[in-house]
Amino acid sequence: MKTETTQARVSGTLDPIVRRCIGYGPHEGKCENEAGTPWGPHWCMRCDKIRLATISKNLTDIVNAFPSNAGTHVSARSDDNLE
Repeated sequence: MKTETTQARVSGTLDPIVRRCIGYGPHEGKCENEAGTPWGPHWCMRCDKIRLATISKNLTDIVNAFPSNAGTHVSARSDDNLE
C-alpha cells in the first residue's frame, strides 16, 4: 500500500498519514521532517543528501584502495545536484 494513498480516520475525518524521516548521521532518530525523496522513501531531503554523500565517499574510498588503481584517483563529484 502506498503512503500517498493511505489514510486514517481521525476525529471523524480522513487525514493522510505523513511518514516521518528516520534520520541519518547526526539526525538519526531525531529528524522531524516528512520523509520521501526521489532517492528513497525513508529520508527527508536533508538526511538523504547526507546519506548519499556518505555512500559516495565510501565507494570512492573503496575504489582508491585497490592497488590495480595505482596512479588513478577517483573523487566523489562535488557537482552532484541532490537538492
